Amino acid sequence: MHPLAQQGTGLDYECELVVVIGKQCSDVPESEALDYVLGYAVGNDVSHREWQIKRGGGQWSLGKGFDGWAPYGPGLVSSSVIRDPQTLKITTRLNGKVVQESNTADMIFSVKKTIAFLSQGATLLPGDIIFTGT
Repeated sequence: MHPLAQQGTGLDYECELVVVIGKQCSDVPESEALDYVLGYAVGNDVSHREWQIKRGGGQWSLGKGFDGWAPYGPGLVSSSVIRDPQTLKITTRLNGKVVQESNTADMIFSVKKTIAFLSQGATLLPGDIIFTGT
């Protein structure tokens, strides 16, 4: 862990669905968005709340981006296996205790909508990963 991240308290977990892009795309319509997905993984969008909130910077500050953060995997499930990414249960356990439990059906923006939006005016490349949010 980065030495700055060790200072203070406030480490937090954020279990998220991770989308791995499989084919180059840009300006993708929602109706075709899943055609560009290689597969899905689970990720932890680690946050250090003290650095994010108390020490300034806001949502995407230093508290979200220390070296080694946002781990994902170790598995990648093919999009041929997961036909509908809006039906997946997401659970985080900390020392055996469930601390986060939800379903991708509860996402504000679907995977299709997210890919369509992010590909507007920007090219998504094979291997790009998208953390979908908690």
